Amino acid sequence: MLLFEEELRYLSSHSAMLTARHKTVAYLWHHHLSVLQLTDLAQLLFPLLDLNNYASFSNKRLKERLSVDILSQALCGPSSQIGHTQSGKPFLVNSPVEISVSHTGNTYALSLSSHPHGMDIEKWNSGPRALKIANKFLSAEEIQLLDAFGYLHSSEKAATLLWSAKEAVYKRFNHSKLQSLNDIRLTLLTNRQLQANVPQIQQSSVVNISLYPHCVCTCCE
Repeated sequence: MLLFEEELRYLSSHSAMLTARHKTVAYLWHHHLSVLQLTDLAQLLFPLLDLNNYASFSNKRLKERLSVDILSQALCGPSSQIGHTQSGKPFLVNSPVEISVSHTGNTYALSLSSHPHGMDIEKWNSGPRALKIANKFLSAEEIQLLDAFGYLHSSEKAATLLWSAKEAVYKRFNHSKLQSLNDIRLTLLTNRQLQANVPQIQQSSVVNISLYPHCVCTCCE
């Protein structure tokens, strides 16, 4: 679900949490707020957020963390708090709801679900770099998948999609034996789904693909 600046205030935390019991939903908040505007918004709508917690952050890191924390409070209620495990995996403090976090450019994403999952977003203009290094994160067999997404009309966008899919799988399993994206193998199921296999930990999963004008969102469940 793609949200723009003003739409945030109309979110229902009750509806979001209820939906998370039945399915996984990724909420993408796209905004161009400055750090000052973002902190003003937090103080106005989400007064329980302690802005002192962000004092040591650079402007870029502050925008990323504060944007996701604001999204969390809008979706999960004013008392919600995101914590991180030692490995860096985010979790919702004192809540059974499973989350995943991602950001790219001016878009910040939080996904909610009743079960573990991994979610990633990547902006389309990452495509040139993704295609340039495709042979570093895709096997020879997976390189052929670049042609499987012809509806994107761009090998660069296809590379971005596959990169995002592997990032989502990596977040989903978050295992010490999973050393790099090369440990993940992707095969095509449909034009909106990929099968992911991780031989090192004997796990497999499905990656769902959602397309937006400026980015791709992938979710591994």
